[in-house]
Amino acid sequence: MSDLFLGRVIKSGKPTSEKYYLNKLDLTTHIFICGSTGSGKTVLGKCLIEEALRNQIPAVVIDLKGDLSSLKVPLYDLSENEVSDFVEGHSEEDQKEKIKKNLSEFKFMLNGSGLDVKDIQDFRNRTNIKIFTPKSRVYDQFSISFLTSPPANFEELMRSEPETVLNHISNQASVIFKRLFGELSAGAMNEEKTLIESAILHLYKTGADLEGKSGVVSLIKAIYDVPFERIGMLKVREFISDERKMVLIRRLNTLLVGADSLWYDGESIDSIMNSLVSAEKNPGDKTNLYIFNLSMLDNFDDRNLVLSNIAVTLFNYMKKLGDSREPRAVFYIDEIGGGKLSFFPDDPIQNESKSSINLLLRQGRAFGLGCILATQNPGDIDYRGLTNCNTWFIGKLLTKADRDKVIQGISATAYFLESYESFVKTAAGGDFIAKTKEGSIVAFKERWLLTFHKVLTYGDLVKLKKNLLFADDIMVGANLLAKKEYSAAIPYFHNVLLKDPESQKALGLTGECYFALGSHKEAVAFFDRAVKTGQGDYSHARAFYFMGEVARSAGNKDKALEFYQRSVKIDPEYADSYFGIADVYHGASKNPEALQNVQKYVVLRPAADNGYRLMASIYIALQDYLAADNSIKKALSHLKNADLKYSYKFMEARINYYLGQNAHSLELLEEAKAIAKQSSISSYECDYLASLIFMRFKEYERAVASLETVIAANPSDEQAMASLAELYYQIKNFEKLSETLERLKKVDPENASIYAYKARMLMDAGKTEDALKLVSSPAEGRPGADKLLAVKGLIYNSIGKKEEALASFIKAVEYNPRSLEALYMLSKTYESGKEYEKQRDVLLKAIDCQAEEKFYYDLGLCYEKLNQYALALEAFSRLYLSVLSDPEINLKKAEWHRKTNNIAKAHECADLFIKARPRSLEGYLVKGETYTLERKYEEAIEEYYKAEKVSAEDPRLWLSRAFTYKEMGDFVKAEDCENMARQSKSN
Repeated sequence: MSDLFLGRVIKSGKPTSEKYYLNKLDLTTHIFICGSTGSGKTVLGKCLIEEALRNQIPAVVIDLKGDLSSLKVPLYDLSENEVSDFVEGHSEEDQKEKIKKNLSEFKFMLNGSGLDVKDIQDFRNRTNIKIFTPKSRVYDQFSISFLTSPPANFEELMRSEPETVLNHISNQASVIFKRLFGELSAGAMNEEKTLIESAILHLYKTGADLEGKSGVVSLIKAIYDVPFERIGMLKVREFISDERKMVLIRRLNTLLVGADSLWYDGESIDSIMNSLVSAEKNPGDKTNLYIFNLSMLDNFDDRNLVLSNIAVTLFNYMKKLGDSREPRAVFYIDEIGGGKLSFFPDDPIQNESKSSINLLLRQGRAFGLGCILATQNPGDIDYRGLTNCNTWFIGKLLTKADRDKVIQGISATAYFLESYESFVKTAAGGDFIAKTKEGSIVAFKERWLLTFHKVLTYGDLVKLKKNLLFADDIMVGANLLAKKEYSAAIPYFHNVLLKDPESQKALGLTGECYFALGSHKEAVAFFDRAVKTGQGDYSHARAFYFMGEVARSAGNKDKALEFYQRSVKIDPEYADSYFGIADVYHGASKNPEALQNVQKYVVLRPAADNGYRLMASIYIALQDYLAADNSIKKALSHLKNADLKYSYKFMEARINYYLGQNAHSLELLEEAKAIAKQSSISSYECDYLASLIFMRFKEYERAVASLETVIAANPSDEQAMASLAELYYQIKNFEKLSETLERLKKVDPENASIYAYKARMLMDAGKTEDALKLVSSPAEGRPGADKLLAVKGLIYNSIGKKEEALASFIKAVEYNPRSLEALYMLSKTYESGKEYEKQRDVLLKAIDCQAEEKFYYDLGLCYEKLNQYALALEAFSRLYLSVLSDPEINLKKAEWHRKTNNIAKAHECADLFIKARPRSLEGYLVKGETYTLERKYEEAIEEYYKAEKVSAEDPRLWLSRAFTYKEMGDFVKAEDCENMARQSKSN
């Protein structure tokens, strides 16, 4: 069972993030809403109706002004054309501006309520909203009866509550009488009114059908030929003369002709009500909302008549359904007050509406019928009747009299009085205080509606009906599209296109169906037609997005990018196109541009996991692993598709591997493998990554076991076998290496790794000529030639042929620009030749291929030799794992920070080095020289004393002291220290 989401809890006068829910069962104990104009009373009532419908509870709504009928305005994707007919402007430009402003506010407020367009679409797809109008065909006309048939439990009511039946009959007679003779004549014609009441009671007792025109005919017949002898103690002729009877009959006959005859046209209320509640509730069923629009009835008596008919017919219908503890239907009136012209007036005033509403309040609960009554005039309604409403929502009330009347009616506790008085002083529009049947008191800010809110005029209703001419086919088709029943949806859209070939929505949705079915040529044709029809009820931005998707699936990335960019130019808030742009740029390695667009996507779709997943991938490419880790965590937190959980978790493990968080990465890999096992999917890539981590830890047996698991899962995995060979070579287990190469040979006898590792073993054994012959024997153009050329370069290096080695490495890189081994060896060759600019360029290429720490380490030292200390620090900032095992990194960083005048960081890094190596004097020397730059000479000398305790004979100590004394201006001591340095060197 779901509760009803109405808004956000208010605390200390401000809305919080805590959502306010009303128990669904509270509907059956009835709800009363009161608040002055601008309080948000009508919006709250509509929220309750929306929530009831979302919970498959149908509703009957009495619309007195036309604002409740706007529930039917067909919002779907919040495009401008959906509301263009219902937003007015002084000019076309003014109208367009207002439409944009309204939709922008709608989207912002909807998002602020924790809702989105998907909720609107779900609501629209799952509701069947109908508008009924009396005496008019502006919408679906319904017929009204001046008389209602007897309640289903008539005899029981006459025994237990005869006043309910008799008051109802009296009210019907009053309505008819006032219509026939006017209110002023009623007092002088008591006999005629009593005769009508007696005739109706007799017809009730006989179970006559009194609905519609036939009911009036039955009443005329009963008065013309009275079927009972007496009225009270008097015979009928003694009570009223035949002449007066004939006058009454002639007047009753006028109800059958002229304008009053229009009351009987259309579907009967009884027929309408019989379809309100579905016999069985299935997840895909639509829930009914029947709106009775009475806004075109100017006469209160007419409204009174219609309202009482609807209420009594609804009661009789619910009674037939039997008892229910669950809410089965909701009845809502937005305004029950208004003095004498009130539908629920205070005593002693009685009318047919009041008796009908009381019937629903007192007995509707037993059948699962809940009432929602609202007013902005709390001073003149029947509070005794409202005691049946156990939930009260009170908004802003402008006058003290109204506030006092509410307090009087609510039977308030002292606690409520205190909360109420405090609240009404600061209440803003949309703020309400709730008192539930349990007695709890909560203040809340109502949520934003899922529907359009506007008073619909006669002209608006005409436009709405015209707009929805094909809405049933569109809605059914859209519903099938949402269910992914694409082939079934297409005929409904084609039906619309047969009647209106330029229906933009039908064209666009047909295109979406063909796109989903993989018929991309047909899809593009329909999207193109949708765009060429001009602005309508299908977004051009959406059409261009799908055209971009078609182009991307065909491999035409440039064309896809063009379509996506046209999409966001038309609608800067069309999120999916930003995702497409980001994905195309990422695929083209234009990652800064990709990042900009995916950031726009996640702003517009903050709960979309795919945006954060793509963002993580982009950050990996940009080598910003902390940001990548944060992004993939967000992706996992928003993930709804369980099928993607494994790939997301594996990516998180991979990112932590890059961060050097190896233990945590292993934990994540275990989680990923558990997910894969549960989903019956392969997880060998987890074992492959685990092998790399174990190699970092020098846990070679576990690394071997992981690689063997990969090979067992895929015996032809040449990459895993080559990695296993590399592992055995590193640990110098040549027996296992040879076995692995034999296994690899069975899969691919020409695999380059076989020749490469055999050649390296020969080289290590001093057989360089044999090694050179082996790597030179395969054709150079074969796959893996870069590996052989890299090994060839190593062999040349080992025998001192530097130029030949360099040529081999260059050739390897030319053959495969992403050969990491060749790039690394080439960088080392340039380093040995002191060609640091070339070394830098090669290392940057290697990093672009794969951001390994050894590349960053060498790059930092390379920048040091180029005196580019800021860049050296940037390179070393990428060393996550190495810095834990090599304290010298912090020493280097301390020196570089000192040279870039970042004194605080220099001290910080030096302290980290000293903590790891307290018996090494280098850290103390760096700190001493850093203090010298700060002119903190005493602290510098103190650091040198610490270094002297480690090694007094090291010339570096005396040179550092000499530097400090020179800065102090003590050149004698500086010279002494320099002499000590020379003496230490000579010793």
